[in-house]
Amino acid sequence: MNLRHLSLFLLFVLWGNTLVLAQNKDKRTEKAERPDFTQPLRSRFDLEEKEQELRPVLPQQPLSTQALEVAVDPETYVVGPGDVFQVSIWSGLESTFTLAVNPEGKLVIPTVGVIDVDEKPLAEVEQMVKEAAAQKYLNTQITATLVTLRTFRVHVTGQVNAPGTYEAMAVDRVSDILTRAGGLTNWGSERQIQVKHQDGTVDVVDLFRYKKLGDLEANRQVRGGDVIYVPQISFRRATVKIEGTVNDPGVYQLAENETLKEFLLRVDALNRRADLRGAYIERKVASDGGSKTIPIFPYLDGTGNGHSDLVLQDGDVILVPQRTEDVYVVGAVRYPGPYAYYPNLKAIDYVGFAGSTERAGSLSRIKIYRRGSRQVFKGATQVVEPGDTVVIPQRVQFGVREITLLVSTVTSILLTMKAIGVIN
Repeated sequence: MNLRHLSLFLLFVLWGNTLVLAQNKDKRTEKAERPDFTQPLRSRFDLEEKEQELRPVLPQQPLSTQALEVAVDPETYVVGPGDVFQVSIWSGLESTFTLAVNPEGKLVIPTVGVIDVDEKPLAEVEQMVKEAAAQKYLNTQITATLVTLRTFRVHVTGQVNAPGTYEAMAVDRVSDILTRAGGLTNWGSERQIQVKHQDGTVDVVDLFRYKKLGDLEANRQVRGGDVIYVPQISFRRATVKIEGTVNDPGVYQLAENETLKEFLLRVDALNRRADLRGAYIERKVASDGGSKTIPIFPYLDGTGNGHSDLVLQDGDVILVPQRTEDVYVVGAVRYPGPYAYYPNLKAIDYVGFAGSTERAGSLSRIKIYRRGSRQVFKGATQVVEPGDTVVIPQRVQFGVREITLLVSTVTSILLTMKAIGVIN
């Protein structure tokens, strides 16, 4: 009897577990099939679009910003390997691809095909993409937009400080590349720079015209594989030499009818250490084979010989000495010597620095000798400039000592003259 009860109890427990498991399975199935009314309903097109987003056909290129002078001109910009396009196709669904032109110069567009775009204008490439897509899709709108400019290599040779190969973009100009190459040497000609293209054509760049007139045609944009050659200055043409305290001394090609002021600005010659008042030009004189000296400061401030500027000549040598920042104090002072220059100080101030002696003369007799000229100024209130020499005169006085010495000297002379019979 007990065995029968135990068997019935075990069967009851087993039936109960089976019933619980079945109920749990029904609940899970019901929960999975129950719609989620908290989420918006998605159409078949939404699901297909989501699937398209999750399954990209090709790796997408990251977009970047680049510094441009102006908007790219589709008629003149030439497409090449590395340019990145964003191609959008609108039919039933919108598909957008960010694609780079491959090293062979081809643009591979999924579902459209392969298009050879190398060395073609941007406007032509955009039209080619539209025509190719029209053959694959009906009633479809397609756009191809240039989003990132390619980089390529150009070569710099000749009279530059760091010749070699440099990366560039199609919007870079020759001046940009030469700056990366360290600029021109002292013997480089900025007026006859040659740019040799892969197709065999050669452009001539005139950086002087670009700097002076802002002529962009004289400073062209580079292309992939260009060779930029900076020739040496031709001594068959007019040259000018500049030496001394300047930023970049050396020999420079002279432009036609170029003035002194234009030349100094073009070569960025001057700095704060330059003494313009003492600077001058050595010019050959054809008549006797000698040379003459022309101070340049009067021409820089518009007072030279009644002219506002001076036209340079072939063979001119411009010499710019270093500016002296000291003021020299000499004469009846305790501590003569050089003193630091301070703007707007007067002669009396420097006398105070040096300390006048008891034998110093009247302050009204102080003299200031201007460096680099023959000008002499008088007076304690005269404003001093760098390089000036301030002279404090001594006071002339006759005391008992001086009178006694004078009488003794005259007496000695008279006795000597009497002894030799000059006087009786």
